[in-house]
Amino acid sequence: MKRSVAVTIAGQRISLKSDADESYVQLLAECVDGRMRDLQKRSQKAGLQEVALLAALQLADDLLREQQRRAELRRRVRGQVNRLLAGLPVAAAPASTSSGSTTGSPTASTAQTAGRARPEPGPQQPSR
Repeated sequence: MKRSVAVTIAGQRISLKSDADESYVQLLAECVDGRMRDLQKRSQKAGLQEVALLAALQLADDLLREQQRRAELRRRVRGQVNRLLAGLPVAAAPASTSSGSTTGSPTASTAQTAGRARPEPGPQQPSR
């Protein structure tokens, strides 16, 4: 349920409607406010709108760089998992009888490798 949350950014009080916890919305506002204050200190001639745009660009840059780092980490982890799985022995197929059915009890070699069979790769999760 959306509720109203009042925050202050760059000295301006703003009322927002959000499903998020009030403390989280306040944390977001503090992040934006801090970024804007830092920019105002560095370029004192810039107006509030310019400072807000620069802060938005910096925050967007932070977000995109983090998404790229996360995607690269996922690729590296996926590669390592695939290398590890490639090194595991594949489980032996069960022995068949002359009628084509499998035997009721596993052999020693299939019992040892049954717990280490390589899983089929599942669908990949979309990156967030």
